[in-house]
Amino acid sequence: MKTQQPDAHRDARQPMPRIAGLVGQNLVISLVFAHISGCGAPEVVDLPPPKVAPPVVAQAPDAFADHRGQTAKTGELFRIGAKPVGVQGVGIVVTIVKVDWQTMTGPSGKEVKEATATLRLQKGEEERNVTISQGDKKTAYGCVIELLASGDQYDKARLSYDPWVELRVQPAATPSDPQ
Repeated sequence: MKTQQPDAHRDARQPMPRIAGLVGQNLVISLVFAHISGCGAPEVVDLPPPKVAPPVVAQAPDAFADHRGQTAKTGELFRIGAKPVGVQGVGIVVTIVKVDWQTMTGPSGKEVKEATATLRLQKGEEERNVTISQGDKKTAYGCVIELLASGDQYDKARLSYDPWVELRVQPAATPSDPQ
């Protein structure tokens, strides 16, 4: 007589009841753990939209607005030395670049000293150098710059002579560029 193994008479195409029972138990256990651990359906929460900062508008540099030194009013006489001076009313900043002196001796033996100054004028983002002789006028950035006097002054801290000039700045009737 032949001994048959248990369940050997079943067709291989039919699932075995023990395996089906184990798969079912594992599925139930997996669902229970998923529910306990919070892997259920996602909860929808409406968040307010993020706040967007307003765009920062870049402003062009302005030499007069950024100037923190001495200022003078339009039309008044002022002296400029080692430090720049801002001129109110026309919105420019004036700086001495260099001063050249010419010395002449007259027939009577009297010595006459005249100056030619190179000034840096800044308005907004622009800057330009203007050369003016003593007693002359130049027009730039819509204003007339007049060089009235010049000289030099001893600076003990720097142990040197620093030039100075006296200027008058007035608005021009018609703006034009320097020559």
